[in-house]
Amino acid sequence: MQPMALRVFFSLLALTLFGACTAPGPDPLACDSSALATALSQSIRAKDQSGFEANFARSTVGQRLAKQWFNNLTELNDVSFAALPGGDKLKVTWSVEGSRQPSVHTIAPRMVRVGERTLIMELFDAENPPIWIYGQITVSNNKVGTLIASERVSDDQAKVWVKRMAAAVVAIQKVKMGDLNADWNQQLVVELPRDTHEYQRLVNMDPVISSAATECESGAIRIVINPASLEVPDQVGEALMLHEAVHASTSSPCLDTGALWASEGLAEWVTASQYKSTATSNQTIVETYLVRHGVPASLPVDAAFAGDKDDVAAAYALSQFAVQVAVDKLGEEEALAVVGKLSRSKDGAAPEMLSDLTSWYQAALKKLSK
Repeated sequence: MQPMALRVFFSLLALTLFGACTAPGPDPLACDSSALATALSQSIRAKDQSGFEANFARSTVGQRLAKQWFNNLTELNDVSFAALPGGDKLKVTWSVEGSRQPSVHTIAPRMVRVGERTLIMELFDAENPPIWIYGQITVSNNKVGTLIASERVSDDQAKVWVKRMAAAVVAIQKVKMGDLNADWNQQLVVELPRDTHEYQRLVNMDPVISSAATECESGAIRIVINPASLEVPDQVGEALMLHEAVHASTSSPCLDTGALWASEGLAEWVTASQYKSTATSNQTIVETYLVRHGVPASLPVDAAFAGDKDDVAAAYALSQFAVQVAVDKLGEEEALAVVGKLSRSKDGAAPEMLSDLTSWYQAALKKLSK
């Protein structure tokens, strides 16, 4: 056993050489997150692996994180780090070729002071985490966008989803959505994460009822596929991709603040018009709903999309039905313009138009239920 004085000396030495950080200030152990952010940005921009890894603690966890981040971030474009007020968090900005805007994330690494440098020891958390913090990724660019796949996704699986991306882009180009997707660059960004837990962290949705989701990252749009859906039959996968691609093309997750039925109904209507299996399935769901519940008193409410699996399926199917009724009454271009306005804002359409839509919807459902 070491003498007490000697053990205290070694403890103080360790704290000085490898000390946990305090808030920025006069404390000698205070972490300089601004200098760390600058060093990370410069080394990743220069693709200097040794320089990048020098910003991480010489521990097993620290070096594993350094290698993973370097390999992943050099696959991306325009990567930069910045310190946030408080000194305990970093902002990370990055982009890929298919994106219209850069993605921005906030990460909370555990930082330590070693001599004169501030280093990353491990990662505590990230707000709206990026796919590259979890495991190795591969980024592949193609004529219809960018696919970001985890190391667990095979080359064959990746090729299948690139084909589905291309089919979705072609299908959307045929739809008269006017101003809704006028700013779309005809490209998609799709992510294929490692497992359902990672999927849930990326999109904050229950993987049991969510097959895919389209997310907004500070203006950047990405489609995230639930790994449980990777091996679905072609037409199911193509329909899934098309639904999400409608959201991506209209910047729905970034701009829509209106009625959820309008956003989801538009995406589902486009999908049903392209894939008979989707149209047939939704028709059956609507008919079953009418037998169990009768004609609803209103268009689908937002809360209907957060129930159990059957409730959610009914909400989607009824929303698609509502859009189809609008198209039948107004024609495709005018109907989609009205639905689009309702998706953008709860006050996006005149009250009388919303009243008409509700009446048409209920009358069509009543006719179907006979």
